[in-house]
Amino acid sequence: MKLASTTSQGLFSNISAELYPIIASHLPLYATSPTLLALALTNRHISDVVLPLLYSILVLKNEADALHVLQRLLDDPPFGRVVRELHVICELSNNIQNPNPPSAVIRRVEEVVSSGYLPFIHTFNLTISWGWYYDPERNLKQNEGYGNLSKAFVTTLKQNCPRLRCLILRNFGEYFKSIWIEESGILQAPDTTRLAIRLRDWTLQRSAVDKLFEHVSSLSASLHTLELIPGYMQSTSTSPIFNLDLPCLRSLTLSTSAEVDTEKSMAFFKRHPSIEYLDISLNDIRKTKCWFSSELPDRFLPNLLHLRARWAEARLLAPILPQLISLSIHRSINAQIPYLLRSVIPNGLPLLKSLDIGQSASVDNDITAIEGSLWYESKDGTFRQANKRNQSRTVFESFMHSIVRAAPNLEELAFHGSLFPILYFVSIANDLNDLPHLKHLYCEGSRYDIHSSADRLVFTSHAKEVADAVPSLVSITNVANVHPPFLTAKVGRNSSGGIAGVKTGKGFGMKIGYEDEAFPWAPRGSTRRWQ
Repeated sequence: MKLASTTSQGLFSNISAELYPIIASHLPLYATSPTLLALALTNRHISDVVLPLLYSILVLKNEADALHVLQRLLDDPPFGRVVRELHVICELSNNIQNPNPPSAVIRRVEEVVSSGYLPFIHTFNLTISWGWYYDPERNLKQNEGYGNLSKAFVTTLKQNCPRLRCLILRNFGEYFKSIWIEESGILQAPDTTRLAIRLRDWTLQRSAVDKLFEHVSSLSASLHTLELIPGYMQSTSTSPIFNLDLPCLRSLTLSTSAEVDTEKSMAFFKRHPSIEYLDISLNDIRKTKCWFSSELPDRFLPNLLHLRARWAEARLLAPILPQLISLSIHRSINAQIPYLLRSVIPNGLPLLKSLDIGQSASVDNDITAIEGSLWYESKDGTFRQANKRNQSRTVFESFMHSIVRAAPNLEELAFHGSLFPILYFVSIANDLNDLPHLKHLYCEGSRYDIHSSADRLVFTSHAKEVADAVPSLVSITNVANVHPPFLTAKVGRNSSGGIAGVKTGKGFGMKIGYEDEAFPWAPRGSTRRWQ
């Protein structure tokens, strides 16, 4: 072991210093900091080369780290000249509700920006988690006086960070006592190549949403990644986006609460064959029309690799699903997803590495008119229909063997839409063991308190049982919380594949398709929009 370690150090020491930035640029963003830190600990020579890279991409995953690093940026201005990317996720707990510096993370971020201490930054990501908005100790009474950006913050960001090309602001919101979104400048974001604005539900009036969509049109020449979840208060259409031409567009995330004009949306997607990532899962369309027509033209979205959508949209896109690497399907009932992947697409999805199953067992009186709702596949491969008109089916009943046959190369698998105790997955271990590459399991299990030692012990014990039954697994994540971090059990294996140990801590969502995310989310709520 010592010899192997010494040999590895020698190999890394022989790598030219100029190559390390290239290596770092090819790492998934969520793994960049821990990987560079591990390299820096190898020896002093590598540390001298790698530490500046580590400081150039700051990924701050909790309040303590955020407060510490932001204070250093204030105390040591030259340090900020090294920073190129700043990613902060923070719950803004009750301990730091004081809106004045240095207690509040947001206020401290604003002070760093307004002081001009990040002159060379090109990526700014400020993501707020669930805790800032509701205080469970006060019976879910809304917290007041923090969790908002100051007036003209985005304008200051433009002025003091002239190289900014990526702006990510997620999960902010306002209510009747705190109207601040428009004054902050969020609706007039700077000219960027990546823009992500995700606001809480019931945040913006239609007029404000219209302003946001109108402003996006001025960014169209250079935009390659667009995420707009505007948190509308009224029925709002994304049609203004469909009128745009975005020649560089590779990634698109949109939500709408209005009926989609299928003709306009199809014309938009035909004009944008460069799209590789498409997320239209967070939509509240309850009428007849969908984003896509029933007949797709040839070479439709030829570069699409990652799709997040409702079952209705995924069904319409069936002809192009075999090209996907990752797929998340929301709002399915019973075995509609196995039906899609086995019956509608006979050859399955052999390229698929990541699958998220948003499913609930139907409880309606008669579901015979719903496509695929009564379908199932027997163990011997025979396609059947349930006899009862209201037959329900969970993912533990004549379900998983169809997934295994349709997507045999899965590396990560997720379930959401129904709460299942983690131990239930032991019952389908034989099916999971037929996925030889499966490493990561995500499930919407019991709502463990991530801060409770007792809950962590219970989760660790249950995760260990599942990992023991499925020897390929290296992590099990409970995504029942609304927002990350999630309770994650990391499984250490010995040389024979047995469990060497299980370490439970805070983690994030699925990995494949989220390589450009510092804090990968996890899909939730296939049947309820507000999740």
